[in-house]
Amino acid sequence: MTRKQFRKATFTLMLAALSLNAVAIVPSDDKKSKDISNPYYGKTYSVMGDSIGTDNEGDTPLFTITAKDVGKPMTTWVTWYDYNNSREDEPSGTTKTIGGVTITEDMVGTQQTFTPDRSDIGKTLGTPRFAYNGMAGVGITPWWKLLGEALGMALDASATWNGNSYCSHEDDYVRKIGYGWHPLQIARLANRDAEGNRIAPDYVFLCRGTNDATHTPFAKITSFGEGNDEIPEDDIINGTDYGFKEALAKTIASIQTAYPEAKIVLCTLTPFRRLGDKTFPMNNTYHTMQEYNKAIKDIAEYMGCSVIDFSKCWTFYNCVSGGYVNPGDFTHPTQKGHEVMCSQALKDLL
Repeated sequence: MTRKQFRKATFTLMLAALSLNAVAIVPSDDKKSKDISNPYYGKTYSVMGDSIGTDNEGDTPLFTITAKDVGKPMTTWVTWYDYNNSREDEPSGTTKTIGGVTITEDMVGTQQTFTPDRSDIGKTLGTPRFAYNGMAGVGITPWWKLLGEALGMALDASATWNGNSYCSHEDDYVRKIGYGWHPLQIARLANRDAEGNRIAPDYVFLCRGTNDATHTPFAKITSFGEGNDEIPEDDIINGTDYGFKEALAKTIASIQTAYPEAKIVLCTLTPFRRLGDKTFPMNNTYHTMQEYNKAIKDIAEYMGCSVIDFSKCWTFYNCVSGGYVNPGDFTHPTQKGHEVMCSQALKDLL
């Protein structure tokens, strides 16, 4: 058996083990498939998700100012977390100054241009966001890190934190930047090279929607995308409601515009029992989890994206008894849950 055949056979056996709902196996460097059967090897990826995929490390800053940035104008969006990196019930009231511009609360939601000087070296544009994966005090390695390691991919950036959603529904916890099509969210998907230039990831994984289904006002599912609909400027429908398909399509379009070479992969929702609902299927008075997942698949087809179907990872009935999600909230995956999600991602991608 040649070395190439051995590697391919090893990778095939690994996928067979994963298909039995075994925990995800992260192959060592000498066992990663480096031939055509794994087109992801050596590529870069970024991820945009919610607390389902946080790892208690928080979100990455937009970027850290280096000596090479001194004197170069930088335009960025100011967010609540640039001004106050804390939860809303724990206001710090702090401000920071970059390039002579002091960030204040009334700047939130606006664009500002900074021209760093030498005293700004080491400061960040965009502060890390508080992250919570529903498993307080427990270190979690999320599915996307396991996936990157298994496929031999390098992480560019994570725009993943609790409270994120596709829609811009008026939830104070989201604070203007939790919806996927906000310019800051898109900017945070890129990294910088050794010269300080922004570089785009090869792949972007989008794993959101739980908060759209469980945060009031709930995101509505319309018939958008079933005809030749034009992607709207925002996700507001009927003046007051928020369109899930519209927001998802706008998120994808914004990423495609910013990073035209990046391939986008959507993820469906994992089964959960949030909202205290003990019946099947989950229903928020408007839509079921299955309807949100169908909407994700519909928009993926409409926008030409791939899909990882996390709805297959476990069921509504065994999500807790099987040890896949936190029994305290019936929603956030345990480490075992993330490993099964990685397994499903490998099966869908390869």
